[in-house]
Amino acid sequence: MSDLQDEPGPKLLEELAFHIDSPPYGAIAEARRRREEMVPAFLARIERAAAASDEDEWLDRRAPLFNMVHLLAEWGEMAAWLPLLRLFAARPRSFEDIFGDDTMVARAVMLSLFDGELAPLEALILDERQAEFDRWIFIEILGRLATQGRTDRGRVEDFVRSLDERLTPRRDYAAWDGWMTTVAALGLADMRESVARAIAEERITDVGVTIEDFDKDIAHAQAHPDAPWPSFTSFPELQRLEDVLNAYADIARKSRRYERKRRAEGHVDMASLGGVFGERGPAVNPRRDVGRNDPCPCGSGKKFKKCCLGKAAAFT
Repeated sequence: MSDLQDEPGPKLLEELAFHIDSPPYGAIAEARRRREEMVPAFLARIERAAAASDEDEWLDRRAPLFNMVHLLAEWGEMAAWLPLLRLFAARPRSFEDIFGDDTMVARAVMLSLFDGELAPLEALILDERQAEFDRWIFIEILGRLATQGRTDRGRVEDFVRSLDERLTPRRDYAAWDGWMTTVAALGLADMRESVARAIAEERITDVGVTIEDFDKDIAHAQAHPDAPWPSFTSFPELQRLEDVLNAYADIARKSRRYERKRRAEGHVDMASLGGVFGERGPAVNPRRDVGRNDPCPCGSGKKFKKCCLGKAAAFT
């Protein structure tokens, strides 16, 4: 990789690649020690990833990005905000490629990096090439910046209102879930008719949601202006990278136990197909036959959609 020879510590940068079974704790500690040197190197890696010319080059360059981006968030390096959004715009689905479907980590990281520029985030929300769940998170990040008082709330409210007409009215499309939740958290009671129409047209993926649920969320936001988001969307503050990787490893272990149980019950052995639990082959979601409203197989007691939905993508 000749284009990396001018980077400081190229070996260290490669050692930061994401490995669920053997997290690079030593490389993380060394990167923290060399923070001043690492920040420009990390930013350069993000820019180069955005410029990847083909899928193979992208796959090669994305490996360390999760750990790099999380460290930049730990350090509050807002200079990473625009390069990251440029990456997401240049390579649709790269947000999901980096974070998987762990929305707690993704939201905490992005909120920690915000530099005040809303326009690139708004453009991503309107970008039809982006994955539906990524657009959900982009909408919610925008709303959280407003409810946290970190940007122009009036501008955000106007933009969120405009999405009623600017988002494509697709049936069972997750971006609409993010829109409805954000409308409620912002306390936009004047949008009730629009939300009711979205529910009636089955744009919302949660088949059990009703306009009365929205009314409850609006009432909660109005009664708790300092904590207006529904409880199921709550997430902790940004955690240390080691804690995140330990949590991922724990989920992987539970998923493996789940697969062993399913094999014992005569279900398909996902490991034999490669991907998440196999040595080779395409990525496979080991929970693809679990319904969104089924109990989560991790044993948390929550619905699958509000717990580990898609988490396997974070390990691929």
